[in-house]
Amino acid sequence: MQIIASIYLIYAICLICRILFVRRGLAAPLDSLRANHMHFVPIGLATGIVLTMDYDLAAVVEDIQRELLGVILVWIGIVAGLRFDFRRLGRRASRFHALEGLQVAGTAALVFFLALLWRPVLRYQMGIAAEPVLVALLLGAVATTLRMPDRIFYARSELEIPDVDNAPAGPLITNAAGMTLLTILYPYCAGVTVIELGPFTLVSTSSFLALYACAGILLGLLLTFAFSTFQEDVVCAIVAIGAVATFGGLCAGKAIPGVVVGFISGVWFINTTTRRRVALEILEKTTGILQPVFFLVIGGLLATQNLPVLRLTAFAFLFLVARSLARGISVTVAARATRCRLSLTEIIGSALRPLGTLSVALVAQLLLLDSGPNLYTLIAAILVAAAIGQATPLPKPRDVSA
Repeated sequence: MQIIASIYLIYAICLICRILFVRRGLAAPLDSLRANHMHFVPIGLATGIVLTMDYDLAAVVEDIQRELLGVILVWIGIVAGLRFDFRRLGRRASRFHALEGLQVAGTAALVFFLALLWRPVLRYQMGIAAEPVLVALLLGAVATTLRMPDRIFYARSELEIPDVDNAPAGPLITNAAGMTLLTILYPYCAGVTVIELGPFTLVSTSSFLALYACAGILLGLLLTFAFSTFQEDVVCAIVAIGAVATFGGLCAGKAIPGVVVGFISGVWFINTTTRRRVALEILEKTTGILQPVFFLVIGGLLATQNLPVLRLTAFAFLFLVARSLARGISVTVAARATRCRLSLTEIIGSALRPLGTLSVALVAQLLLLDSGPNLYTLIAAILVAAAIGQATPLPKPRDVSA
C-alpha cells in the first residue's frame, strides 16, 4: 500500500510541475534540459527508490526495464539512421561533408586514445571492469555525437533550432558518421568471440558484421513494408513498434548492439521508402513518447546503485573538456584540409555542441552486453556530462537569425 501511495504521490508532483511548466516560462538552461526530456531522469530515480522497498517487486521491475531498454535502444538507432538521407546529403557541397567526416574521425581517434590512457581511472577509481578497448571505443563514439535535431541554447537568446543545411560545420552527418565508425569497429573491440543464433555459431568478426547488417536490413525491410502497405498512421506506428520490439528482444537476448542494428535499418528505410514525409512524421511522434520512457528507465536503473557522485561528476567534467578540445582541434585541422573558412565563433560552437539522447544510449547499450553493475557509473557520468553541455550557452553564429 505504501508503494502504491508513493507512486501516486510522485505522479501528482509530476502533474503539478507540468502545469507550472506550461503556465510559467522556464529559464533557458532549464528549458534546454526539458526540451531533451532530461527532467525524466530524477522522476525515474524517485520511482526506482520507491520500488526498491520491495525486493521481489524491484527484481520484476528491473527485468521489465531491461527489456524496455533493449527495444528503445533499437529505436534510437533508427532515429540516428534516418538522418543519413542520401538525397539530403547531395544538396550540400562535398567539402562540407569532408569537413564533418574528418572532424568525426579526428575526435573519435583522440578521445579513444585518451580513454585508453584513462584506463587506471576507469578501472580503479570508477570501477569500470568492462573490456577497456570497448569502453574506449564507445567513449570515442559518444564524443562525436551531438544533440540533434533538438533546439540549442545560444547565449543571450532563447532556444533555437540551428540551421543545419547552411552551416559549414553543421551536424548533418556527424551522428551518422560516428555510428558508422562504431558499427565497423565494434566487432574488433567488443571482446566477443562466439555468438550462437539458433543452429548457427558465429566465431569471426566478419560474421558478426554480416549478422548486424542482415538484422538491420531485415528490420528496414519490415519498416518499408509496413509503411508501403498500410495507409493509416496508427496502424503503421503499431506495426513499426512491434517490429522494433521483436528485434530489440533478439538483440538483448543475444548480446547484439541494438543501436547498431537500428542505425543500419534506419539508413535502409529512409533511402528506400516512398512515403518519406509521412514516415518521418509518424516516427517523430513515436520518438516523443519513447524518449521520456528511455530516461525514466535509465533513472530507475540508476536508483538501485550506490554511485560515487564526486568521482563520476569529476569524470564528466574531464570528459567534456577532452571532448571539446578534441572537437576543436579536429574541426580546425579539417577546415584547413578542406579549405573551408570557419570563424572562431563557429569553431567554439562546434567544439561545445552538447551531447544528446544518442550519447547516453551508446553507453547504456553496455548494460545489455555486460551485466557488470559497475557500468552504471559510466552511464551516470555521461548523463551528467550531457546535462552540463545542454545547460551551457553556446556562442551564437552570425548566420543564425534571432
